[in-house]
Amino acid sequence: MTEEAKAQSGPGQKYDPAVLDKILGKSDAEMMKEAMYVAVNDQATLDNRLIALDNFEMLVEQVDNAKNMKKIGLWDPIYTLLKHDEDDIKIAAAACTGSAINNDYDTQDTFMELDPLPLFISYLNSSNKSLQNKAVLNISGLLKHNPVAIHRFGVVDGWSALRRALEDTNNINLQRKVTFLLNSLLLSDDITMRPVDGPTSTATGVAIRQETQFPGDREPRTASTEGTVSQALYDHGILDYLLNTLPPNESDLDLQEKALRVVITLTQQTSKRKSNEKGYMTQNVKSKLRECFAEIDKTEQASQGSLENLGITSSEIEQMQDLLG
Repeated sequence: MTEEAKAQSGPGQKYDPAVLDKILGKSDAEMMKEAMYVAVNDQATLDNRLIALDNFEMLVEQVDNAKNMKKIGLWDPIYTLLKHDEDDIKIAAAACTGSAINNDYDTQDTFMELDPLPLFISYLNSSNKSLQNKAVLNISGLLKHNPVAIHRFGVVDGWSALRRALEDTNNINLQRKVTFLLNSLLLSDDITMRPVDGPTSTATGVAIRQETQFPGDREPRTASTEGTVSQALYDHGILDYLLNTLPPNESDLDLQEKALRVVITLTQQTSKRKSNEKGYMTQNVKSKLRECFAEIDKTEQASQGSLENLGITSSEIEQMQDLLG
């Protein structure tokens, strides 16, 4: 291709990079900028703007392209689209941001600088199911493995919003997604972070996360953020709601399985904490969980195979009962 570019540039001349670009096609960065140009253009048709955002989403699924969004100045325009009056535009834009922050700490932190959590919490309160589902996608991407974001989520009353989403019986898919998210967050509830100084975000007022960093506007207590998620499940009635979805209550089987997995993870993570630690499992909580597992065990004995349907084993139930004493 280089030789062809040299030939097209003329004899004795150094090849023109623009000619090589023409042969190779546009770079991903150029295609991203062009897609965003159409997406933010109020004069373009809605269909064309949605097509542009769909193309943009496919591009930022690649980690390098997602990282490049900051360098080429595309975070501000995509954030503007997240606040658009048209729901279809917001949904498409949220699909882009959800893909961009997936499993990439740098992009996750860049997006957090815009303080997007309050906006996605407002999405959860929408009657538009697609908008609600995209909210969970982005909240999940921002919170997982990110203690600073989890702290910010509590400040903006995000746990109450998740509780309301769990109660939204009009959107079973949302209930499943939120329940799955809760279990994912519990699995990371014991991430160790050292309390060190670091740069502070002007948007959120909390420290910009580094691998060894603790939220800057909280009193450092130990080398761990363990207990934040567990405590939220207790304080906001989330655990109580999840227990009410389990057998013998009638509920969606997939939702029951995910809810039971949350309860099991919570029991494993928190049953041995001390009374002065966040996320401590009080006797009242232990009593509720003992009753829950006893009821499930009774249901299993009455109708063989119910535990298998829930994706767990009788030995797991026995283990939970032992942990609870």
